[in-house]
Amino acid sequence: MRRITILVPSNLAGVVARRSLAKGREAGRSGVAALEISTLDRLAERWAAPRMDQRRPLAPSLLAGAWRTALRDEPGLFVDVADHPATVQALVQAYRSCGTSRQPRSGNWRPRVG
Repeated sequence: MRRITILVPSNLAGVVARRSLAKGREAGRSGVAALEISTLDRLAERWAAPRMDQRRPLAPSLLAGAWRTALRDEPGLFVDVADHPATVQALVQAYRSCGTSRQPRSGNWRPRVG
């Protein structure tokens, strides 16, 4: 029996598909087994992991913490709004929207402000 991967648009769609296929279509007949139901993002993570040179994506909490530290130490242009939580949120979103192809390794990265 071969394992089959089904791509779904969301985790919720995956749960619905898994339950529906496991239940079976007719009374007295068993459902489908040996399925991997995945979103495209999760599948890409799994396939890319061996090629990532032991790197992991930068966690949102680490990125926000780095911005908070940078704003505290050297607020630069953000001196008037450095303490506001929305500033960190906006900087995190701006960083993510840049779509950098090479994310920094967790733990050795610090943003520069100003």
